[in-house]
Amino acid sequence: GYVKKKSKWYIVLIGFFFGLGFVTRSATLQIFPIFLVYLLITERLKFLKNKYLWLAALVFILTILPYFLWANAEYGSWNVFTYGYSEKAAEEVPFSWFYIQYIPWYLENVLLIVFLGSLITLYKLIIGFDLLLKGKAEGGESDLFLVLTILGILSFFIFVLKPEKLGDERWMLYMAVALFLIIGKGLTCLYNFVKKYNKVLAVFFVLGIV
Repeated sequence: GYVKKKSKWYIVLIGFFFGLGFVTRSATLQIFPIFLVYLLITERLKFLKNKYLWLAALVFILTILPYFLWANAEYGSWNVFTYGYSEKAAEEVPFSWFYIQYIPWYLENVLLIVFLGSLITLYKLIIGFDLLLKGKAEGGESDLFLVLTILGILSFFIFVLKPEKLGDERWMLYMAVALFLIIGKGLTCLYNFVKKYNKVLAVFFVLGIV
């Protein structure tokens, strides 16, 4: 809704569903700085003039407000969602590169190779990044968001959470979504290439990889 300039009310729904995601699993907060960096890169500060984004922020606050009121009444604190890991995350420990291993863990051998090969589909982002910064790029925004998702979530666990094995691999599933979307882009390109010679072969070729 925001990038494709469709119904502006889709933007408002971002706040609602983001709020639902937070009260379901607080790890959803990882997505917020990714959105922010994406907007800063693609629009600089222009997004601050979008009233529907501010409305989405208000809807987000109203959505999570009942949770905080309940938490404060039940436990005497609004930030109970940080219990269990915030103290450990504050420990002075070296950066934990341990979390990088979740990429091959999610993908395993074959899909890891496909993922590495699929990175070539990000060429528009690489060669057109300067145009993206100027707001003149046509395409590449989705690739940027996928890359920011992977780098953003990895950075949170490596540089913020830090203690090795403190994080649960389920907390990083947002990164897995980005990984598989890049794989999907690569397989689509592969299918389109093989289809030029034999459509049936292309289908079986992709299914064989998956």
